[in-house]
Formats: sequence, C-alpha cells, structure tokens
Amino acid sequence: MNIVCRLDELNAGKPQCPVNLNTLIIPRRKSAKTCSSSRQPYVYLGCGHVQGKHTWGLNNISTNCPSYKCPICLVDSSKVIQLVMGMESAFHLDSGELDYAFNPCGHVCSLATVRCDTFLFS
Repeated sequence: MNIVCRLDELNAGKPQCPVNLNTLIIPRRKSAKTCSSSRQPYVYLGCGHVQGKHTWGLNNISTNCPSYKCPICLVDSSKVIQLVMGMESAFHLDSGELDYAFNPCGHVCSLATVRCDTFLFS
C-alpha cells in the first residue's frame, strides 16, 4: 500500500477534533499560514495532542510570544503546528499506519520511519 492510500485511509476514518467536534483532514500539502480552517489538524508541541484550529487556551495574543494551553491535558505549549503529509516517497520506509509526526515540522509518518530517523539522527 502506498502513502497516498494510507493518507486516504486515515482521512476516511474521519478523525475528530475533541474541542470543536468536527472532522479533521490531513492535507497532502502544507496550507498557507493564513488559512484558518478548523478542519486542518494541529499538534501541540508540549504534549502531542492533535486538534483543529481554535482559540481556546490561546494566551498572550498581544505579545510576540503567544502560548497555547492544551484543552485535553492543560499543558502549555510555545507552539502549535500543522500536521501535514510528507509526500516524498523516499521519506517513508514502509507503508505502515500513519500514527506519528515529527517534532517540530509536523510531518506524519509510520513508526518504522520514526524509529529509523531517531536512530540516524540521535
């Protein structure tokens, strides 16, 4: 099974945002930063929880250093980033389930890919 099929399978499972209770869709390409779609999944770097775009828990909006409080575990994160599929086939070692994402880029991948890259770059 190739990575496009795995992504379609993941999106067909209709992952749901636990805050807005809407269906999230992992895109094939990273969208513009100005895009505010609540269907785009974002990951909190402090805890790893994934949710749609929302303003709950957003603090220090007036400063250059906003912080984000995860509504699930209440852990503060300095950043939330878009989850996106890395469509370069050389990036993926297998066609396993896409259950993991790299920190801080947000590229979605399989456990085998994470383990290999962790071994290579640690």
